Amino acid sequence: MNTTNKPLTVSAINGMKPGDDLKDSGENTGLRVNSDQSGVKKFYYRYNSPIIKGNKKRVAIGVFVKAVIDENLEPFLGEKLLGLAAARQILAGLKAERKSGICPATRLEKEKAERLSLEASTRLSVHLMVEAYLSQYIEDHKSFDGKLIAGARKVKGQKETRRTLEAVTGKDKPTEFGRRLASDITHVDIKNLITSILANGTPVQAGRVLGELNLAFNYVIGRPEPIKGIPHHQWQEYLPESHVNPCLQAKQYFQNKKIKFSPKKGDRYLSDKEIVKLLEWLPGSKFSPIVRHTLMIVLLTGVRSGEAIAARKDGFDLDKGSWLHDTKMGFKQNTQLSIQAIEYIRPILNNPNNITEYLLPSSRSGLPLWQKQLSEQAWQLKSKGLMPDIEHWTAHDLRRTCRTGLSKLGCPGEIAEAVLGHTKGGIEGVYNLYEYEAECKIWLQNWADHIDVLMGKVTNVVSIKRA
Repeated sequence: MNTTNKPLTVSAINGMKPGDDLKDSGENTGLRVNSDQSGVKKFYYRYNSPIIKGNKKRVAIGVFVKAVIDENLEPFLGEKLLGLAAARQILAGLKAERKSGICPATRLEKEKAERLSLEASTRLSVHLMVEAYLSQYIEDHKSFDGKLIAGARKVKGQKETRRTLEAVTGKDKPTEFGRRLASDITHVDIKNLITSILANGTPVQAGRVLGELNLAFNYVIGRPEPIKGIPHHQWQEYLPESHVNPCLQAKQYFQNKKIKFSPKKGDRYLSDKEIVKLLEWLPGSKFSPIVRHTLMIVLLTGVRSGEAIAARKDGFDLDKGSWLHDTKMGFKQNTQLSIQAIEYIRPILNNPNNITEYLLPSSRSGLPLWQKQLSEQAWQLKSKGLMPDIEHWTAHDLRRTCRTGLSKLGCPGEIAEAVLGHTKGGIEGVYNLYEYEAECKIWLQNWADHIDVLMGKVTNVVSIKRA
């Protein structure tokens, strides 16, 4: 440290050794130069705070350069490349600021925090990454010239993908995970997110989230962000091409742990006592009418809940007691209807207020509900303690209940499988093309009669015909 009152000189600064610290004098008192261990010399301003008496403050001004050809004044204070004259000029401004009662260090800290916050808000968050993936790739969208571009998924798939991702990144307001910068997300973050979804007992949902996040990262890595009014060659990449997709290592982790994202094989069906409890509770339950009707149709016919929800009115022939509909497997099935099923469906079918083509349309859209809404309504009722006092069940468990009930009544296996619309396997599927419609009608009637007996509507039922 120089102890003289002589002003700083360029030659004195050039002669500094690592660890030296020099100070200026006179009107430039407060300006100091420090040489770090690597020999880099930096200017800083040391002063007494005008706000807190006796509090010493220090502000970095810039880096000293020996030969100043064009002093770089563009970077922020502390990063500027300066000669001695320029450092003294900046010092004068800082001193004037301090004299007016403003603490330069406090002001600069606040400005830096605001700058970093602004930079973070304009950088790609996970929420913005997902939105770019959805709106620019998955969903139908328009180019800058107004040309409509078809999305990568069909409308139903577009909605399902958005719902899946918004569940973890947020919809109108980003979640904590959604606010994170995409560039900061590591495979550990992805692993923890998917593990938390698995802990809820929803492996299929966990797999979908992992898969869609993987595709979202792939979409933005190395891809230029389209900015209106800016030429294409000036667009900046969302994430640099060198960025590693964190989902890849997370996927490898779950593979190594042999964790599968497929649904567990179902083994739940309702006993006779549980059927009674359910049917006594269902008419007055808080389920929507559409869900109540869907559950009853599934129980009486054994069809899939998605097929019941999407039922079209023109598929029903109540005079013949049949219902022709599309199945999940892509072929048409002619489901036979018992007398009880016909009596249940007839008033729904003849509802004068339903002017749509569907049996169970939404009152808002006039279209069928999503199958997912059945489980969502059930979850809401369960969380509020409004479900019946029986072990957890799903709509698909009612289909399994119908199939199990048919076997308990003595229905042959090939007929019970035909009721459910299962295709025949092996050589039998090649040569036996009989669809067992007459036999299905008999056994579905036996099943409906059995339910009536359970509910006390009749004391005994004897079928006239046997398969």
